[in-house]
Amino acid sequence: MIRKILILFAFIFFSKSDFAQNAETIHLHLDKEIYLPGETIWFKAYVFPKNGAATTSTNFYAGIYNPEGKLLSKKHYPLFGGTCNGEFEIPDSLSYSALQLIVFTKNSLGNDSSNFYTRIIKLYQKKEVEKEGFLVLEESTLLEFFSEGGTMVSGIPNYVGIKASNNNHSPISVNAAIIENISNKIIDSVNILADGLGKFQFTPENGKKYHIIWPDHSGKMNQQELPTAIENGVGLHSEIKTDKLYYSIQKKTNLRRFEKLNLFVKMGTEILYKESILLKNNQQFVNSFSIDSLPSGILQLILTDDDQNILQAKSIAILHRNNAPQINIIEKNMSAKGKNIIDLWIPDTLLNNLSLSIADLDFYQTNGSPSIYDELLLANNRQFLNYNFGDAVQMNDEKKKDLILQTSNLNTSSENINTINDNYLSLLIHSQNNKNDFLSNTMLTMIVDDKGTGKQFLTLTPSSHSDFSKSGLIFYDSAKVYFKIANNKETSEKLLLTKEGDVKMPEQIKAMIWLKEIRQGSAFISAEILETYVTKKPEKFNEVQTIQAVVLKSRYINPITKRIAEIDKKYTSGMFSGLARGYQLNVLDDPDAANQLDIFNYIKYRIPGLTVSSGGKTMIREFKTNRDFDGASVLLFINETESSYDMLESLPVSQVAYVKYISGIVIGSSFVSQNGALYIYTKRGDEPGASNTTAMNTTMVKGYDISKEFSTPDYSEKTTLVNPDYRSTLYWNPYIITDKDNHKIRIEYYNNDIATKHLLILKGFAEDGSLIEIKKIIE
Repeated sequence: MIRKILILFAFIFFSKSDFAQNAETIHLHLDKEIYLPGETIWFKAYVFPKNGAATTSTNFYAGIYNPEGKLLSKKHYPLFGGTCNGEFEIPDSLSYSALQLIVFTKNSLGNDSSNFYTRIIKLYQKKEVEKEGFLVLEESTLLEFFSEGGTMVSGIPNYVGIKASNNNHSPISVNAAIIENISNKIIDSVNILADGLGKFQFTPENGKKYHIIWPDHSGKMNQQELPTAIENGVGLHSEIKTDKLYYSIQKKTNLRRFEKLNLFVKMGTEILYKESILLKNNQQFVNSFSIDSLPSGILQLILTDDDQNILQAKSIAILHRNNAPQINIIEKNMSAKGKNIIDLWIPDTLLNNLSLSIADLDFYQTNGSPSIYDELLLANNRQFLNYNFGDAVQMNDEKKKDLILQTSNLNTSSENINTINDNYLSLLIHSQNNKNDFLSNTMLTMIVDDKGTGKQFLTLTPSSHSDFSKSGLIFYDSAKVYFKIANNKETSEKLLLTKEGDVKMPEQIKAMIWLKEIRQGSAFISAEILETYVTKKPEKFNEVQTIQAVVLKSRYINPITKRIAEIDKKYTSGMFSGLARGYQLNVLDDPDAANQLDIFNYIKYRIPGLTVSSGGKTMIREFKTNRDFDGASVLLFINETESSYDMLESLPVSQVAYVKYISGIVIGSSFVSQNGALYIYTKRGDEPGASNTTAMNTTMVKGYDISKEFSTPDYSEKTTLVNPDYRSTLYWNPYIITDKDNHKIRIEYYNNDIATKHLLILKGFAEDGSLIEIKKIIE
């Protein structure tokens, strides 16, 4: 059912999304932030394209690497509507304190094959690991400056954002001072907090230069030059309050170039708002406009002269939050194995694709994890390891959002980015004989058979003079693929099938940089609690009670019918199974079948209502019904593959095991027949008298990995209460789908034996591209 819903999402999602400003950005929702050896990493992936274009990626690649960068495990999942879910099992034997999780799509890599989305997975170890192969770097400090509109202008106030980080890209706090170079006079002081961000207002004098000084972690004084201000320019400052954007423009010179200006609000190449401003001799202009009608997303505020030369430009966040989800706790029980009931109310009438995790609060770090806003809107997961834009959104802090955007190095380019039109799995069948020249009407029959989706029956025409190709396939695990060219055994035997288009997961990536936070491991949570989990956890974290199905057996079954039912079960599958109506012939046990040479006559005299027609000018015999002898022929399937009647001419009755005929209207996954359908099954290799000649070429092909289902125990039965429970992830649901007819979702889960506080995280997006993220502590 979930898969059908996701396929629906593939058609409707991203029709209106307006968010991502990069080629393709990725966010992972993990079930928690620190893991124990033996646990499972559960994740939901959200993939956003550039500027709301229709999503083009359909393949998602993921890999787990050790600190030295060696591949430990890899997965390949299909994307539906820009999302997928998966998991990695962490072996009990791993002794690392961290792992590297990398994920990518073909389009997220772009032109850089090493442009992975990287997430550090922290593991708690009972004993600290002494040597792990981390790349150790001596800590240093880097300050970056960002003028509000991109350019500092002398003689007018400038709002300058500042970002402080170490060489591990982690934020640091700094107390600094702005100094004029010649006089060495202190102009202003700057206090940069633990989030690594600060802001100061500064009016540089023309021709003068300035620098900033600060002490590093060792007390050593550091100095760095500030950017030089231009003499002739225009300043831009803006703020969002309630539902309006207020802006001011300042200049110090009366140059003719600055008498008439233009203000634009753009999303990509689309102009959402435009205003012409006549400054003339005025030094300042202040105005505002409503942002109610602007779409949600990261937009660009651009100030130009009358010749469209850009003077200042900045990013602004318009995030309408009119229909935020509500979380209502119906029943709360923090005792051992206590039952909890929570209602999610999504007032939005749009289609929403969400994921929900609930875990012991002790398995989260205090400084927060990557937000869906940080990674999909700002794409800053590799630039600056400070995840605070989501917090600013939750608090509706416009000043904080503005500062984060000002210091985020956003790619505001509106140029179109070349994307790869990904189309799930692709197979190529080509001839090993270079002299083969397939005619355009040559037909190749292919069957893709896997346990997850059943059989897919395909008929292909040549894609070139020497091969056949098919993309857009979805199958799981290891699939068996059958293929042959109809009525051409010699050519069929020289065909070779290969899988195309996959991106190979690298066996080796860069070693992990030694981050102080990783080496400290779990210092931010109770070691005593973690020790309890480690020492008492069961071998399987997710044990679930199952109920055996009750099978009712009838007192008497006709032995002939019973035998046909056995054969039907063995040879048929999916929609071809069952004895609902029609005629069945047990050719396998018929002693006269071996002496019959003609399959047409054998069937004709055993199934009423069927007649053999010569087929007109082609002289190929066909089965037709008595009532429609000159009309359409009965649809023919050989081993559940739609086939032409010329294939029956060379099929001896001795190689047939089972025949089924259904009269009247027959509806299948890819066909509708008014004249019935005839199904013929040939003997398998384990049947006496089966031919040793393979009817179709066969190749095993690796398909997508199957996403496992998260299991949770049911303690409503008293017999299950005796089992120890030390699960740290209490609930995980990667797909919660809501729409105008389904607003309310009830969540029921049970506590483990020791947790006293739970953290609920809800993430996702709506069909218009608006993001959703809510965190709630349950205690």
